[in-house]
Amino acid sequence: MGWIAEKGKDIMRTSRSRYSTIKDWYHRNVLLHVVASFRKRDFAAAYFPTIDALNRSIIKTIPKSASIDVPRSPTIRELGIIGKLKQRGNRVLQHWRRGLTEKIDRAVRHEETCADHYITSANAITMEGDIINTVLVTVSRE
Repeated sequence: MGWIAEKGKDIMRTSRSRYSTIKDWYHRNVLLHVVASFRKRDFAAAYFPTIDALNRSIIKTIPKSASIDVPRSPTIRELGIIGKLKQRGNRVLQHWRRGLTEKIDRAVRHEETCADHYITSANAITMEGDIINTVLVTVSRE
């Protein structure tokens, strides 16, 4: 079986780039639909094409003097926003950090309830603007 060429181009490579373009277009349009659904439900939703654009918006929106509660969310940590907020002087509250004593953990959890801002992620969202979250709670029976 031979390769089919299009004006000297590798069809496979061209097809992959077309696929990526179509896939990116589809994802963007799905996300814009979700944003519109959130807005219909009175959420102040926005679409950001990149993580950097999202982080710039967060930095612009949250004042330097604000305290921020960040739950144990791998998604939020992957964004890199926690370090950026700390670097500019925000008080970022994270009770889930390793090495905290029980006393400090309780104090941080108390502070988290009064934080100026709360940054979290959802387990899932629907096209209709529903937010789906599950919380795993463990109870110690000592």
